[in-house]
Amino acid sequence: MKKLSGFTLIELMITIAVGAILMAIAVPSFKDFIQNQQTTSEANTLLGSLMTARSKAMHGDVTFAPANGVSFASGWIVTTTGTNGVAVTILQHEPLERLTASPAAAIVFKQGMGEVTLPVSFVLTPKDCGVGADRQRTLTVALNGSSRITRTLCP
Repeated sequence: MKKLSGFTLIELMITIAVGAILMAIAVPSFKDFIQNQQTTSEANTLLGSLMTARSKAMHGDVTFAPANGVSFASGWIVTTTGTNGVAVTILQHEPLERLTASPAAAIVFKQGMGEVTLPVSFVLTPKDCGVGADRQRTLTVALNGSSRITRTLCP
């Protein structure tokens, strides 16, 4: 009689159990990874707009402000003054989907090197930020106009 080769039922059950344990460990970590990447992506979008505003300040004063003038919940707008004295929109962005930004302060980058009159820090908090999670971001604009993002703990 010919001997059949293959896996026994016990071997298959052990393999499935090990796979289930690995998945139970990996899924929460992967969820946190995805949430951190989404937060980083939106923070970098805001940073990119600030860097665009600063680079456009080589030709004239540029203002970075909430689109409605009150809150970044409405998005933001980058403007400059045209040759005829009328505001010209350089960039307009839709609201952030997952983050809230505060305070809603306008920043004016001065003509030339793009300096600002006052340093500003925006706190970017994910809407689903758990207490103590390392998902909050602080975007700081220094006096020289340079910007940087740091990670902070959620309140």
